[in-house]
Amino acid sequence: MSTYLTQAITLKTHAVGEYDKLLVLFSRELGLRRVMAKGARRPRSKLGGRSEPLCHNLWELAHGRRMDVVAHCETRNGFRGLRTDFDRLMAAMYVAEATGAFIDELQPYPEVFDALAAILGILETTDAIELTVLWFELRLLDLLGYRPEFDSCVHCEAELGSACGFHPDLGGGLCDACSPMLRAMRLMPGTLSVIRLLQRLESPPDGGMSVTPGLLANARAAMRDAIACRTEIRLKTVDLLSRL
Repeated sequence: MSTYLTQAITLKTHAVGEYDKLLVLFSRELGLRRVMAKGARRPRSKLGGRSEPLCHNLWELAHGRRMDVVAHCETRNGFRGLRTDFDRLMAAMYVAEATGAFIDELQPYPEVFDALAAILGILETTDAIELTVLWFELRLLDLLGYRPEFDSCVHCEAELGSACGFHPDLGGGLCDACSPMLRAMRLMPGTLSVIRLLQRLESPPDGGMSVTPGLLANARAAMRDAIACRTEIRLKTVDLLSRL
């Protein structure tokens, strides 16, 4: 049976039978892959911990008739810091689920993969978990070609005021005149400035940026709507993340 190598992050797993696991992998070279890890649920299996969600491994996969099978894997990063803190873990599970909602099978997204691997490492230590997740949501949309437009009103091209609206279906901000007419979500004064600043950053703020909980919640709600609009999927981790 021929094999091939790929580096991938486990997005989620499903129990199969008594001892096996179905793994949903995000491969840097291949996009979304579903593979079988035989015996991974046995007590002494070397694949047990390495096949858990959020593990970044180098995988050796064997071609199978119906589904490829794990032959071997070597851990690149287990992100152990995520697993000792509930808030960090839930944030990491959310960004992984949001990423997986966009990617397709057999289509590589190397920049998205690198961004996900980087953000999981940052979430291990950052003190600004919510702000980091918000930055990643904006970055993910940008990398996939869905960058929200906040330079001007997406309907009439007028200048956006400090308190404007956001419409996920139209892909950006709406001015005060267009927002009520198009039933846009209302952005609080200050939310627009936060989003614009994060869109300009190449990496998450390292703690020097202070944002009130209200503005964070408002901006997060807008980006959740944007992701839901583009993927047409209600992410399971959204409710858990809202409790952070």
